[in-house]
Amino acid sequence: MKKYIIVEGQPILFGIDFIHAEVINENLKVDSAGFFFLLGTVQEGFKVICTGYSSSLGDIPSRPEVDSRLIAEYLGIA
Repeated sequence: MKKYIIVEGQPILFGIDFIHAEVINENLKVDSAGFFFLLGTVQEGFKVICTGYSSSLGDIPSRPEVDSRLIAEYLGIA
């Protein structure tokens, strides 16, 4: 499991050791934030699953379908 923030349609991915608010400039508009993980195998392909929200950014929620697609595209597994 990792964390993410979406800013202007672009994912920022980082480890769970960081707090969402530590990663982002507070002047930027955050579209969504939460947690993600990959399901699958190299042979069969991977699927991105997004969930949760960021309490440190004022309870900004994830958008599971939209964010999963954006992160998969960013990782080149879409």
